[in-house]
Amino acid sequence: MAKRFTDTTKWTGNKWFRKLPNKVKLLWLYMLDTCDAVGVWEQDLELAEIMLGEEYNEAEVIVWLEGRITIINDGDKWWILDFCMFQYGALSEKSASRPVLSHIALLKKHRLWEDYGKSIHTLKDKDKDKDKEKDKDKEKKKKSIYNIFNFWLSRENLTQHKKITPNMEKKINLAVGFYGEEDVCCAIDNYSTVLGNDNQFFSYIWTLDIFLSNSKALPVFLDESKPLENWMKNNITVTEEEKPIFREPTNFVGYGK
Repeated sequence: MAKRFTDTTKWTGNKWFRKLPNKVKLLWLYMLDTCDAVGVWEQDLELAEIMLGEEYNEAEVIVWLEGRITIINDGDKWWILDFCMFQYGALSEKSASRPVLSHIALLKKHRLWEDYGKSIHTLKDKDKDKDKEKDKDKEKKKKSIYNIFNFWLSRENLTQHKKITPNMEKKINLAVGFYGEEDVCCAIDNYSTVLGNDNQFFSYIWTLDIFLSNSKALPVFLDESKPLENWMKNNITVTEEEKPIFREPTNFVGYGK
């Protein structure tokens, strides 16, 4: 019985697979199990319908699998493009491994060896692009963390932290991811303005991480919440029922501590 590797993240981490209709998901898994050792599947949708209990339209299936397969032998066979790379890694004619050489011989038999070489370079380029995107994303998050932290410290009436803690990084990332860096900075600025204005009755002092994560803090000081108006002492348009209710956080830190 032949055994093959399977991608356990396909159910949660593969957006392409997730969007497939259920019957196409089933066909894809069937193809992965019944193709030959280099990913060539003898196209037999009639048998697949019998085995899977589904009906398939060849043209529709090809559209769904676009970019994942190549049609060869006038449509009699379908080649799963990244099958070899996933199962064996990069194949090389310099290898002394008999299984590797047998896979290469089978690719040559299907007249796919040259195409395989091209696909390897394409896959490597895609991996490099993914790594670059990940690096850019990390750099962007790191920049946002420092921007938010420094913006907070620039408001002298707010708690002056000495360093960025891991918890702060986490809270900043979540807040920026949900509201955006600009809106978070506006909320911090509004909070600082209200806190330092004698004409406004708000006096709670939070740490940065609490401000970002407390549902009665950051959201209330967004521009859309009109905090500069709502916290005015002489604001007669806001009733007691309309004013936000605040509860002192358990790790409340007073100004200057």
